[in-house]
Parts: sequence; C-alpha cells; structure tokens
Amino acid sequence: MRVIYVLPGSSEGKEWSLVFVKRQIVSLENLGIEAKIFYFHTRYSIVGFLQEIGRLRRALRSFSPDLVHAQFGSLTAFGSAISSTLPLVISFRGSDLNPAASDSDIRNFLTQLLSQFSTIKASAVICVSNQLKDRLLLQKIPIFVIPSGVDISLFKPRSKLEARNLLGWSHDERVVLFANRDPVGKGFDLAKQAIGICRQHLPQARLHLLDGKTSPREIPIIMNASDALLLASMSEGSPNIVKEAIASSLPVVSVDVGDVRERLEGVFPSQITSRNPIEMACALLEILKSPQSSNGHERAKTISLEAIAEKIVSVYNLVLMKNQG
Repeated sequence: MRVIYVLPGSSEGKEWSLVFVKRQIVSLENLGIEAKIFYFHTRYSIVGFLQEIGRLRRALRSFSPDLVHAQFGSLTAFGSAISSTLPLVISFRGSDLNPAASDSDIRNFLTQLLSQFSTIKASAVICVSNQLKDRLLLQKIPIFVIPSGVDISLFKPRSKLEARNLLGWSHDERVVLFANRDPVGKGFDLAKQAIGICRQHLPQARLHLLDGKTSPREIPIIMNASDALLLASMSEGSPNIVKEAIASSLPVVSVDVGDVRERLEGVFPSQITSRNPIEMACALLEILKSPQSSNGHERAKTISLEAIAEKIVSVYNLVLMKNQG
C-alpha cells in the first residue's frame, strides 16, 4: 500500500518539528506501508496556495499513492481535498478544530471553516480525542478516535540520578516540567502562579520550560530528570507530552483538557485539577514532597507507536475496500 502523508510546514524545518508524526510514519512503514512525506507550505495567500496545490498534484502523479493522509486540518487538509480524487484520510489533532487562544478570531474562524469543509471530500477522519470528534459538523463519514502513538522504547523510566547528572541538575531540587511553546494557549501564567505557591512550602521547587527548541533526543532525559509534568492548556487534542510523560513514568498534574482524563485513568500518582492555582499547587506538592515514579509505562503500551500503527492501517484497509466496492 502506497500512502502520501501531507504535513504542514517545510522540509527545511527543525528536526523536532512534527517529530511525533514522523515517528508514527516510520512505524507504519514497519508494517509495510510505502510512504512519502509531502510538506504543504501553509501560506495564507492565494498565489502561494495555488503553487502548493500544483506541487502536491505533481507529487501525486509521481508517487501514484493508493490514498492521501492529511496530517492536520485547515489548509493542509483543504489543499489535500481539492488536489485529487484519491481516497483521503484526515487526522485532526487539536488546534485545527479547537480555537487557539493565541490566534485572532478571524484566523480561528478560517482554520475551523477549512477543516470542517475538508471533511466533505474525506473517505475517513481520524480524531485524536472524542472531544475533537464531537466538534465535527459532518458526522456521516467514518470517524475514528485514535490518539497519536508514543515511542515506548524511547520514553521509558530510567535512573533520575543519571539523568540529572547528564543535565547538570541539582539532586535536591524539585523540578516541574512545563511545555511553553505558546504562553497564552498553554496557560503559562497559571503555571507560574501554581509553582509560586509551591515554592512557599517547598523552596526547592522550580519550573523547567520546554520552549520548542529542545532537541527530541534530550526530551526523554529531561522527562526522567523531572519530578512531575504540569499541563495548564486552554485547549488540546491529545497532548503528546502527556503521553510521553506517562510512558516515562513521570507523574502528571493537568487540567481537564483534550483526552488527558482518559489517558491518566489508572495512572498513579497523577491528578486532574481545575484551573485554580491553589488546587494545582496542592496537587503538585503532594507529588513533589515524596517524589516517585508513576505506573504509567505499563499502561502506555496501548498507545505505543506499534499499537496505533495497526489501528491506522485498519482504517486504510477499510477505506480502500469501500473505494473498490
């Protein structure tokens, strides 16, 4: 089976850009999928968009895939939808259907409009959470809820002492990991308030920020060197950092967003809190005062790259059988 994967962005992007999607594609190749990645430059100009449509059509003619899999909605899915008559699978991942707090109302409207319109041409849709599925207006097409997979051979428990030695961190501090690529959307102010309250009771507590510039090779080390992950986002699909933390047996404190509640079910110690900094700080303190690993790694096997790849291939087979019929 030949599949072309349409990703937003540029092939000249940073190594960590969409790394979770690239890892999933490799896992699909391991199951026999012949894959090609096409980067759709999501430029909001008519000329630029038409140029990308032309590039995509040429890539489709050259590669002759059995189906197209658009990774993300908005212009990526819309461009894929109008570029060919091949079976189309669209993966919605969060900000393509959820409003982004850091974007303007107009941009959010256009993003969601293009995402919703693209489903008209889709043979099947994959949503990474039930919350995203519920946001789809067109419910008559096959919709599958499949989270992105996590590499459990990479994200797994290791010695905290060794990890901190590699990073040069003190052994006495209490480190809370926080992804801060979008300060508004990720709730950075709330996180700062919560950690400030923590420090009143536990002075050695601190936030360690991931700003999107950290090499993917360092993330597993940082996970193992930390004591907890904090998530305070305004909206999410199925946040990969939570799944990576679970696989690393790193305790998680999170607001109830995306599929986090489902992912953390049965994972201890971890907590879901409200968007109240005092409640969030209390949950963190409970973990930080007696740091320990969670039982997450064993539970992460159901969302491993391999397990998720099998589910995605089953969607492909269903789409192709339906198309042939």
